[in-house]
Amino acid sequence: MKRTMIAYTALLLSLTILSGCWDEKAIQNLRYVSAIGIDFVDNQYVVYAQAVAPSSVAKQENTSITGNAPAIIAIGRGDTLQNALDNIQKNSQVPQFYGFVSSLVFHERMLKKEILPTFDVLNRFSLLRYSMWVFGTREPLEKVFGNHSIVGFSPLVTLLHEPYDLFRERSFIEPIQYYKFTSTFWEPSNTVILPNVTIYKHSLKENEKFLTRPVIEGIHTIHRGKWQGFFQSTDLLGLRWMNPHTTYASLIIRQKKQVMATLRIQHVKLDVVPVPHTAGDPRFKITIHLNGFVKETDEQRICRIYSEQRRDTSKRTSKSYLFKGN
Repeated sequence: MKRTMIAYTALLLSLTILSGCWDEKAIQNLRYVSAIGIDFVDNQYVVYAQAVAPSSVAKQENTSITGNAPAIIAIGRGDTLQNALDNIQKNSQVPQFYGFVSSLVFHERMLKKEILPTFDVLNRFSLLRYSMWVFGTREPLEKVFGNHSIVGFSPLVTLLHEPYDLFRERSFIEPIQYYKFTSTFWEPSNTVILPNVTIYKHSLKENEKFLTRPVIEGIHTIHRGKWQGFFQSTDLLGLRWMNPHTTYASLIIRQKKQVMATLRIQHVKLDVVPVPHTAGDPRFKITIHLNGFVKETDEQRICRIYSEQRRDTSKRTSKSYLFKGN
């Protein structure tokens, strides 16, 4: 009997060292942040946190998303970035979870000020991943983080969260991830090319109404931690031929402003060789190798030009022959 009591006592005492579920949190009672935006207005940091409902992301059997799921945006302001982040949690009704953040957007005002202080806070945020995508913008961040998804798709299926799939379809301005952004930020020989996100209001309709959607238009350049300026896409048409990651790009062949053919470039290879010089800026010889195929041609115009060239060459040959004969 005594041994039985000792055994029961030892068993009861062992229960006190079990972890149990005292810190359990119901996943439906958390707010999952999917994107963070940072701005600087009136000498204050302004942080935007976009979140979507889990029910709008996951699909169950025999169910579908029939309408646009709302994108909830929390806003926090403070004299420091950490203070602004704390104010988001202060005004929230449920705990924030930052483990699923896939996009980080800096407003141009923040880029001009200096984004170095943001690294100290973001890098110490253990839940943020270095694989998230980084953008700049000139648009109000409330508009950038608004719901731009198409009916039937999750709010996370947008350019902000899955940009590289679109880059493979049209290789122009390559998206950049946070780990690459931070690694090249201070390199003296590198300039960070940060894609600029803007809101486009045309070319996509639903129920006879134009839908807004985020698109990459232009870039912000950063060298050694300093913002160097903004460049429009029209000034960057040669950028795709300087990027070995270009996988699918269009090249229009023109003659006297007339379109002759459209090429699809699939592979780009660069050979960069420094050119010796005595003084001045460094010089390089760049050889670009492109592989692609003809996508479409204007056969009638090509045949007409070919006929004109053939006629001209025939006339020149005839004149030369007659001149020698005389």
